Amino acid sequence: MTQFHFDDRMKTIKKNYLKIDSKGEIDQFGQSKHIKKKNDKESIIMYFNVGYYLVIPILIGLGIGILVDRWAKTKPVFTVLLLLIGTVGSFYNLFTIQKK
Repeated sequence: MTQFHFDDRMKTIKKNYLKIDSKGEIDQFGQSKHIKKKNDKESIIMYFNVGYYLVIPILIGLGIGILVDRWAKTKPVFTVLLLLIGTVGSFYNLFTIQKK
C-alpha cells in the first residue's frame, strides 16, 4: 500500500510504504501497529472443518450414485453423474468458505 504526503516546505511529494512482517504487524515510519485478527479458536475450527466441507459432498454423491446404480442396474451412469455433482458441491463450499 502506498501513501502520499505533501510537504509544504519543500513542495515535494513523499511516498511512504507500508510493510507487513511475518507476525502480521504493519511497519510504517519504524512504528509497528498490530492488525486485528479473528479469534484464533474460530479460525482453527474453520480450518479443521474445511476438509469435511470438501470431502463429505463427494462421498455422499458417490454413495448415493452406487446405491442408485445397483437399484437401477445401470453400472457407472449415476455413480459418475452424482460424483460430478458432489465435486461441484465441494467447490461451492470452498467458494463460500473463502468468501467468509
